[in-house]
Amino acid sequence: MSEGVGDQFDVVHLTSAHPVGDTRIFVKEAQSLAAAGYRVAVLGPDAAAGRRVDNSGVVQITLPRPQGRVARFARFGRQLLQATLALRPRVVHLHDPDLLSLRRRLQAAGVRVIYDMHEDFPKAMLSRHWLGPMVVRHAVAGVVDRLESRALQCVDGIVLADRQLASRLPVQAAPHVIVRNFIHTAEWPDVTPAACHDPLRCIYVGDITEARGALRMCDAIAACRDAGVAATLDLVGPCRSDLQAKIRTHGAADHVVLHGRLDRPAVATLMAQSDIGFGLFEPTPAYREGLPVKLFEYMISGLPVVATNLPRMGGETALTPGMALVEWDAPAGELAAAVVAARSISVETRKQMQDQVRQHYNWAAEAQALQALYQRLLPL
Repeated sequence: MSEGVGDQFDVVHLTSAHPVGDTRIFVKEAQSLAAAGYRVAVLGPDAAAGRRVDNSGVVQITLPRPQGRVARFARFGRQLLQATLALRPRVVHLHDPDLLSLRRRLQAAGVRVIYDMHEDFPKAMLSRHWLGPMVVRHAVAGVVDRLESRALQCVDGIVLADRQLASRLPVQAAPHVIVRNFIHTAEWPDVTPAACHDPLRCIYVGDITEARGALRMCDAIAACRDAGVAATLDLVGPCRSDLQAKIRTHGAADHVVLHGRLDRPAVATLMAQSDIGFGLFEPTPAYREGLPVKLFEYMISGLPVVATNLPRMGGETALTPGMALVEWDAPAGELAAAVVAARSISVETRKQMQDQVRQHYNWAAEAQALQALYQRLLPL
């Protein structure tokens, strides 16, 4: 694929919040469409403006990340619109609800618009602590709900990250397809589960927030060590500076490593060296109904999982033998007991868990569903 400025792209994946290398957007969706023969770019924020071509042929284009959320909502959308139209796309695939405000102008320019619902965004607003008091969060959730509801009738296609999201579709919704955020098994080395290390190596990969259990994981490590179980914790992913300060002053701080963002090969290597994966999500409306892809990444790596006992997680009966479930508000001693229980899950059970993920939670089938939607809207 040529990198010339005058190139016309079949598809531009557009995001205002995710990094251009986001796993769902770039590794799964964009690369799968490129493999099907489409000319694909991913446009989004980064520290500075830039352009590069991945080995898959997908072009990554970045604009300087806005400073603060106000700037993101007030100005960044306009900048993204201008940059998108310069690429002369045939389809723009939106990944954030605030970008729905660009729909009319894109369609007026003859561009088809696909909206990707990664999660139940109105419910997710209720757990965004940075929005302030709950009354404000409910107000924002209402605005997002109305914006999405109107747009879902007017976009040219919809991608749903989970079957539960289909309940939000209006009767007159655009053509849609469920493309679940299952794992790209080719990314993960073929790991044979083995006996746990001493000290026990626990890991969490993803956005590091209190709602995703950052401090609860630290509590578990501290309680393990108090009970005579040597355990450490690797935290991989972005983390706000104020939360980093809390982690570094926690009683378990000497046994916790904050790695920041790592690329996919580095994550896979670190998981292969670990013993237990954490999925201690707060039971917010969004997380109660979600099925984090991190669980599959742990399990394909042969790791048992310590997770919050949420309805959706507990409902995945093919995977629960590999989980030690605990209540969100359980005391630290129970968190430590869950870690010990996870450590005792047999190697044979962990191998069976890997097989279940490969057979039933694999991205390959989801890629076919995405390609089918594009073939309907944009035949090659």
